Amino acid sequence: MWLRTTLLALPFLTGCASMASKLDGRLDPPAGQGYAVVSLTALAFEPDATRAQVTYRGANGVQGSVYTSLNTDTVFGPEGTSPVEGRLELLTLPPGRYRFVEAFGSTVDDPDGGFPFGGSSARSVRLPIGRDFCVAAGETVYLGEIRVDISYRPELILKNSQARDFGHMARVWKVGADDLNRVRVSPLADGGGC
Repeated sequence: MWLRTTLLALPFLTGCASMASKLDGRLDPPAGQGYAVVSLTALAFEPDATRAQVTYRGANGVQGSVYTSLNTDTVFGPEGTSPVEGRLELLTLPPGRYRFVEAFGSTVDDPDGGFPFGGSSARSVRLPIGRDFCVAAGETVYLGEIRVDISYRPELILKNSQARDFGHMARVWKVGADDLNRVRVSPLADGGGC
């Protein structure tokens, strides 16, 4: 059991170490680029079987997505707080205007086969976001949290989770206080925009 737990933790620890070593304690985007920081979380009855994704597009033709599996991803927050299942993502983007287009979520209700005759029920949702954000060269912008709720009634929740997410950047990514103080805070929940 100990060996299995250790082996399962290795990819997670490697991922955290990779971001910390990539940033080297600083939020200095590559030349001509900017950073956008966003957390993606989800709510569901079976977190181990739940995944979420959001897509974004830029006026400059750049497009991409942020993905989380609640089985493997965690946002830790400041020391002494409870972690949240999800992912804190650092996007490296060319300067410009972007839009989060939509969110997707999928889960399996009762994956252990509690339904009659041992079945389970897969559910997925697709929810529009339609919120803009801007990235400037040499700058880091914090966009807040996007939460995909697929527990009872599908719902998209946008919130400012700055305390938790900055705590994660400090604890896990090892970003210094001076760099965190230079982050432009522009949560999607407040309209985001440019």
